[in-house]
Amino acid sequence: MKKYSLFIVFFVIAISNLRCMSVNINATGYDKTASLTSTDKKFTILKHFNREMKCWYTLINLIPLSEPNCADLLRDETASSHGDAIINIKIQGQTSLIDVAIPVALSVLGSIVSPQRGAFLGVLVGARTYTIEGDVIKYIE
Repeated sequence: MKKYSLFIVFFVIAISNLRCMSVNINATGYDKTASLTSTDKKFTILKHFNREMKCWYTLINLIPLSEPNCADLLRDETASSHGDAIINIKIQGQTSLIDVAIPVALSVLGSIVSPQRGAFLGVLVGARTYTIEGDVIKYIE
């Protein structure tokens, strides 16, 4: 059983990164217009942005420890460009190599420290990367 425990942990980590999930991405507190599409008003695009946010989870990525709050990101992008709104917002979630390497490294480290139970350390924490992009605009009066 001991020789299979590390395989089982790696299998659980792999499956946990392939599961279906729901994520609450909010922009509560952002006081300007933010839209997934364009707008009917006349505008000029000031800047296109593309930013990443990392979110942390526990217990095979089932329980979120942090959720992406886009309000600060949108506020920073709008303020830095002196824009009026953000349009064409796209949000993509992905599991990067580093996101997978974190639980694997914890499992290996745990199995070195405590060979019988330490490999399960990898299921305690995980990460996911979210890419948020859009266009900061200025309305034409």
